[in-house]
Amino acid sequence: MALLNRSQILQADDLKTEDVPTPEWFPDGEVRVRGLSAAERVKIAQRSMNGSGQVDSQQALDLLILIPVLCCVDSTGQPLFSEGDVEALGKKDGAPLQRIMETALRLSQIDVDDRTKD
Repeated sequence: MALLNRSQILQADDLKTEDVPTPEWFPDGEVRVRGLSAAERVKIAQRSMNGSGQVDSQQALDLLILIPVLCCVDSTGQPLFSEGDVEALGKKDGAPLQRIMETALRLSQIDVDDRTKD
């Protein structure tokens, strides 16, 4: 096995994507979802905890919207949304947001069940 150098690592296109059906928004419509980057994982972890390091249930629910904001991209990989869109997306049907979030977490190899166990 070859050892990678800095340049090879930084140039690697390592965030997986998957197209997710969103018929609630448009018949036969799909949204491209990519996995979370390392920096986004940190942001998600910070947003889901309260001041004492415990998972805050309201903040965890907000992730249902924040993760799609971070992970929905266009055909060139550019974000579809900004954090300014969180409120507007919060008014949309939760089913496609749930599918998008679950896909992003799976692509990121984050097992939600493991994070919620004692």
